[in-house]
Amino acid sequence: MRTTLLAVAVAGAVLLTGCTKGVEHVSGVAAPAVPPSATSAAPTTPPPSSSPSPSSPSAPPATSKSSKPSTPKVIGPTGYGALKLGMTRDEATATGLITRWAAQPDTNCPWRARLKQTVTGTPSPVNDVYWNKDGGIAAIVVHGTIHTPEGIRIGSTYADVMMAYNNWQNAADPGVKFGHGTVDVPGNNDAVYRLDISRDGKVTSVALQSKKYGCYE
Repeated sequence: MRTTLLAVAVAGAVLLTGCTKGVEHVSGVAAPAVPPSATSAAPTTPPPSSSPSPSSPSAPPATSKSSKPSTPKVIGPTGYGALKLGMTRDEATATGLITRWAAQPDTNCPWRARLKQTVTGTPSPVNDVYWNKDGGIAAIVVHGTIHTPEGIRIGSTYADVMMAYNNWQNAADPGVKFGHGTVDVPGNNDAVYRLDISRDGKVTSVALQSKKYGCYE
């Protein structure tokens, strides 16, 4: 009986010893495997949105405080800027281009005004506007740098005049190349330019006047 128990104990010890020799021990603390999805980067926090700064109100457009009339540079074919042949005195005054009317008794042009120096740039006494009771504004006389559409102005030569119009002649003596004479106005069959030419062949006066109601000579 004793021999049988001893044999069983020896056999169990041999089996236990054989099992422990096949196990490999790994140092360190065991940890569960981490699934790949758990290693994804944390979401990036977007920067706070900046609210747009209010735009400054735009400045209102500048308005001109000047009430001066415009400064025409050309006389003809129908007038000088807003001032036209045939206008009434009230209409002419409303343009802002002329001074107060003055009476001229016993003449064919009983009323005369002057172009304002502020619009002509020359002394006002040499820039006259004549009114006729039958035809309104009958003549406008200009000086300085004001010129016709064809470029004739104070200081132009007789040759310049003939090149521009080809039909100027002395009103009293057609054979004389100086004095006062007229030429037709291109674009206005009812008017002429009166051009005064000095003995040395230079234009000294320029006027636009009505053919029918001319009263300025």
